[in-house]
Order: sequence, then C-alpha cells, then structure tokens
Amino acid sequence: MFPPKEWKLNNLYNWHLCFRPSSPVLQSQKLEIERLFLCFCSIRTNKYGLNQSATCISYSISIPKIMMAFFICNMAIATIQGGKTHAADLPDYQVGETFIFSNKRVERVEKNEGDLITFSSRKGRQYVRHRNIVLPIIEWQLAGKTGRRTIHGNVDELWPLRVGKSASFRILKNIHDDEKQREVRRVELWHCHVADRENIRVIAGEFSSYRIVCDNYSKHNMRILRRYTWHYASAVGHYIRREVNNFFTGDSYHFELVATLPPGKSNALRVKMLEETLN
Repeated sequence: MFPPKEWKLNNLYNWHLCFRPSSPVLQSQKLEIERLFLCFCSIRTNKYGLNQSATCISYSISIPKIMMAFFICNMAIATIQGGKTHAADLPDYQVGETFIFSNKRVERVEKNEGDLITFSSRKGRQYVRHRNIVLPIIEWQLAGKTGRRTIHGNVDELWPLRVGKSASFRILKNIHDDEKQREVRRVELWHCHVADRENIRVIAGEFSSYRIVCDNYSKHNMRILRRYTWHYASAVGHYIRREVNNFFTGDSYHFELVATLPPGKSNALRVKMLEETLN
C-alpha cells in the first residue's frame, strides 16, 4: 500500500526524493512517474505552478541514500497506517487549503475560528460550518436571504470517531428574508452514528475512512426525511465522499474528492485547470 499523497524530501542533493505518487495534481496532468517505485526526480512546473515534467533517475544511487529513502518511506507509510488503530479526532483546518469535488464543488478555508470554519465556494460565496463536518451549514447568505442554525445537544459525542458511536441533536433553523423583512423558523431533528470503517477509492485515490450516517427526521411523525452519508478520511482531514438520499422526493446523488490544494498553492487558475479535467 502506497501513501495516498506525494511524499518528497526537499533540498536533498538538489533533487526531490520521491515515492510512487498518487497526488491528484500529478494524476490530473497524467504524468507517468507512478510506475517508478523509488527515484530521484527534479520536477519542473508550468506557469500555473502545476507539475509539468519530471527528470528522474533510478540508478547509480549509493547504499546510504537507499537506506535513507527506505527509512523515510517506512515512516511515511507508518504515519498513514497508524491511524487505523486509533480513533479519528476532529479535523484541524488551515486557512487557504482547498478541496475540489467531482461535481465541481469547491470548498476553500477562508477563516478558522476554533470550532467555526468559514469556507468559500467556487463562486466566492462564503458560509460557516462547524469543525464537526457532519453538521449542516451554520450560517449562510443566498438569494437575498440570511440563514442561521442553532444546535442543541452534545454533537461532539461522535468524536473522536469510533465505530458504534452516535449522537442525537436538535437544530433550530432561522431564515430571514432581507427584502420582505420576514423570518421563518423550523426545527430539525437529527441522529448520526459511525456505521463502519472501510477503505474506499475515490478520484483522489484510495483512503481508509469512517462511514458516518446522519438521518434528518420529521418532527411530526419521526419518519426519515433525508439521509446524509459521509466518508471521512483522517489522512485528508476532510470528507472524501458524500451521499445524499431524499426519501421525501426519492432523489439521490453523491460526489467525491478529486484533489486537495494546500495553503499557498490554491488559486483560481489552478482550481480551473483541475475542474477542466472533469469535463
């Protein structure tokens, strides 16, 4: 099992020490260096900052360098696989990191205020989510309306994630019509549980993930209205797949992670290039 990210050690003899990469950015450029297990590569970038070409050598490497390479490789794999025996903590988001999904959904971290994280969409619209990613959006503005949810209950009982853990909570949803100066209030009843832990493959790669199922119930007859299934991967620090089933209308859909961009590497041109690979 190879690491789900590109692992490299910078400034080693002016080369990059590489292991088999499954970086979404590299995959989107269809570079053929994933066939190499161990190599020293000098990677050039294009004007967008994306990896464009690589010059690699896999011969004439001295024994000390090989030993160093395998040591780093084992440490990297152990870091990822080590999470399989431990519960997953709440994600820790960094301002600037960006997640791109198969339905062209873009989630970019704009602000981190402890448990409240401000994201922006592909079109720049900002909204606030809880660090507990299975909760609905907390604050948003859309089409002249301002929405806010107030959560009642110990929603953090799910975390650290372990199979079998669950939490029930109630949400008061307020939607204010800025034009008509009218407010609508609704009550939402939710129950979430950690159903399983499984390896799943998405466009971004294969990851060990927790499957978290959240049901939204009717307050009148306690029937399930909607079901949200989240696949959370500790190695990514975010969900990698989301499935939505609307039992009221019979509709369902899902989307999955295509790529992640770290802080300082996310810009409009780079996001656009990754989106174009989905067309």
